[in-house]
Amino acid sequence: RGPLGAMPGAEHHPLATLPAALGAPDERTVVVFCRSGGRSARAAERLAEAGFTRVVSMAGGMTRWNALGYPAIGGGAARSPAECG
Repeated sequence: RGPLGAMPGAEHHPLATLPAALGAPDERTVVVFCRSGGRSARAAERLAEAGFTRVVSMAGGMTRWNALGYPAIGGGAARSPAECG
């Protein structure tokens, strides 16, 4: 996890490990994110090319997530849901 933290419940998979890190494509929704959205867009493309049909790239990444005050874990931005009011 980077200095901006991550969404609660997120699994960390570096771009270079995708799509193999997620196993076989299935019907689950996969949300990919990074610091600002660039790498996650590439990750979403890789997953779609591998057959994942429900992939979302989080526009703005963790920078926007934190700016909106959503809960984050790890990194210097860790906040509990109660702190996000």
